[in-house]
This record gives sequence, structure tokens and C-alpha cells, in this order.
Amino acid sequence: FAPGAPFNTVAGAPSVDLAGARLILRSHWTLQEAFPPAGLHAAETHAEADQVQVFANGGWAYYWLSNFGGPARWVPVAGEMTDMGATVLPPGQGMFFNRRGGSVGLLAYGEVRENDFIHPLGAGLSLAGGGYPINQSAIGTGSRQINLGGFFGSLDFRTADSFFVWKGDATVDGTGYHTYWLANGAPNPLLTFPRWLITGDNQASDRGGEILFLRDRSVFLRTKITNPDYKVAAPWAP
Repeated sequence: FAPGAPFNTVAGAPSVDLAGARLILRSHWTLQEAFPPAGLHAAETHAEADQVQVFANGGWAYYWLSNFGGPARWVPVAGEMTDMGATVLPPGQGMFFNRRGGSVGLLAYGEVRENDFIHPLGAGLSLAGGGYPINQSAIGTGSRQINLGGFFGSLDFRTADSFFVWKGDATVDGTGYHTYWLANGAPNPLLTFPRWLITGDNQASDRGGEILFLRDRSVFLRTKITNPDYKVAAPWAP
């Protein structure tokens, strides 16, 4: 969970004999590859320029597209006007893109992984994607599998593990979050546990099987403990 790689898997790498194994090395995308400066809106102040907001290791990093004194480049909101275009965006790293210009399309391309997506989570908040270009539910076949080992359920939404879905993912210009929490507790003749609930639902309907995680969106996960073994099983067969 180093600052430069919030979802680093090195600490949890299996102690197995890899003799004869095939290894594939793929470079991570960078900030300027995911958000090409030439096709976006640059300005001389951050209030007018496109912005990328990244949350990792418990804090935010803000970048804006500056053309002050030179060509368009991604620079930090706080600090010197250093070109940060080579900043690595690790797999599974979510972010917000704040568009200040007109409508624009961004192309994301590459190979779809054929293996399980290993995605360690630190305690607290993580802004995380799912690793595959498909819509998914919280639990069940082909899901994000966030009710298995390592997640904490409670009868109090304030202490249970939760995830937060940005309303703007479904409604243009929407703000705020839908909050889902993992309910678990004493046996109940009317309910089965554990189950994912949305706050404010007096019927306590199970939302675990609903498609809540969109293929090109990330969500905030709030976890009580560090979960180094979390993974999303491959939802398709090569």
C-alpha cells in the first residue's frame, strides 16, 4: 500500500515455484495517456481548465490542464507547475474527471485480462474500479464479490463496510452518493444475512444482486480492516 502504488500486490505475492511459468509484463497507463492533453480543454488557471482528481492512500491529488507559459500539460493544483503527465494510474485506480470544456469522447483500449483481478484494499476508503469492462453486481456469479472473506457486516450502517456510488454515473450533473452497507447480525426469521442494503430503505431489500457497478466507473469502498486478499474473479472464460 505504498503511496506510489495503492493497490500493490507484491506483499501478497504467493510463495510458489514459478519455474517454467509464462510471465507477461504490461506497462501501466499514465495520466497523459488516459487523458491526452491535445484533445482536452487547457487554460491558464485551474478554475477554467479540465481537471483529474485521484483519491489514493486516504487523500486526494488534483491535476489540471495548464497551458500557462507553454504547451498543454497536466500540473498539480498545489505546488509547482511541474508536468505530471507521466504519473502512473495503476489498474483499479478510480478517479473523477471534471470537464470544463464542451462534450468530449475518451477512448480506452487494451487487452481484457484473462485472470482474476488481484486488488488489495487498505483499511478505510478506496476509490476502486473492477478490472473488467462489464457491468457487475456486488455478489453472485461474475460479480465484484464483496461479501466474501475480509468484509465486515453489522446491524449498524455506521460501522459496517460500505460502498458509495456517485449519482452522476446515472444522471448527468447528478451529485452526491447512494450508500450501500453490508448488514449482518443475529438470525432473523424475515431476513437472510449477510445482505447489501441501501440506506433509507425501510424494507431492507437485498441489493446484492443489482447491477450497481458500471463497467467504466469506480466506487468508493469503505472497509473496516485491511484486506490484502481481495480479488475479483474473472467473470468470463477466454
